[in-house]
Parts: sequence; C-alpha cells; structure tokens
Amino acid sequence: GFDSGKLTPQGFLKIPLQQLGPGKTAAPLTKKLPPDKLIPYPAGLALIPGKSPEQDLLLIADNLSDDALLMNATTGAIAYRFDLATEKIVPGSYPYGVAASRDGKRG
Repeated sequence: GFDSGKLTPQGFLKIPLQQLGPGKTAAPLTKKLPPDKLIPYPAGLALIPGKSPEQDLLLIADNLSDDALLMNATTGAIAYRFDLATEKIVPGSYPYGVAASRDGKRG
C-alpha cells in the first residue's frame, strides 16, 4: 500500500513448497524436505494490475524451485504455476527476474 507517498506493509503472502515437475529430481539442499518438494525463493516480482485492486496479480520468479507463479496480490491464491526447469536436477535454471507487458497479457 501507499501512505503519504511511502510504501506501507499490508500483510504477508506465503508461497508454499513447490511440487517438482514430472521427471525432475530435487538437489539435496536439505534433508528436512519431502523428496518431491522444493523451497521457493521469490527473486523477482512484477505487478499485473487487474480491473480492481482485488484482481491484481503478482508474477513471481522462484529462484530455488525453477518456477514462476501467478498469484493473487490480495489473497495469495496461486492462479497458475509455470515450470521453468531446464535441467533434470532442480534447481538448475535459477530464474531471478520477471517482466510483464503493460497490458499484463505476457510475462
């Protein structure tokens, strides 16, 4: 949010552990994770404005899980997950940035 021209916190959006894509293997980062899950690390964000603030979306690059998420910026609900893994062992592609077109139709 904004207050008098300054950013203000409004809440916390949790990103759940990410499911590995078919045919992928998790790198042994920690023994505390299930073998088919990875820890997401949000390295890049882009806001995609909706017709109302409740429809705003975030495009998030998850560096350590080789994916990107399209998330509702208000509720934290994940609208779509894009598997960006280019290697059999994940993480391997390490996405760290995002860009979205002005109309929000391409990311």
